[in-house]
Amino acid sequence: MKMFMLVAAVAVIAFACSDSMLSEELNATSDFQSAILEDDEVTSGEMEFAVASYVDCLGELGVTTEAHFDQSQGAYTYRFTSDVVNVGEVLEGESGTSCSENYLDKVELRFADNFAPNPDTEAQLYASVAECLRVRGYPVEDSDPATLSIWLRQAPTDYYACFDEASKSQG
Repeated sequence: MKMFMLVAAVAVIAFACSDSMLSEELNATSDFQSAILEDDEVTSGEMEFAVASYVDCLGELGVTTEAHFDQSQGAYTYRFTSDVVNVGEVLEGESGTSCSENYLDKVELRFADNFAPNPDTEAQLYASVAECLRVRGYPVEDSDPATLSIWLRQAPTDYYACFDEASKSQG
């Protein structure tokens, strides 16, 4: 069995990204997410529904996904496994990306606003993420969350690994 783990510590990602996100960007999403975001608030129940829908979507692609909400981080932790497909390829491929774009990405960002970190902690975290990405060979210009969000889309596996590493080092 192939196993793949990601920690989607969206609390910090979301705080930084959602403040820079324009209303048009939040509205430029699937009908599923638009319905949840129409009141500009995401409840725990709505978030659970979005996560369950994301898990179901990945399941249809052959990826078994376990999702757990980590209260200490204000983020969901995902564990991806499969006996039939390469999990990394599915998650980073068009189909896996489509699951996130249809059911989860914008909702998760808005939900995580409830768990915003303090600015000093956030700056330190993103500096660590940027350095980790540089060590992995990515041409990261700076540690601004808006700049780093490019790598979340282009190299999610490495971004989440760096984010997880940086989060753990902060305590």
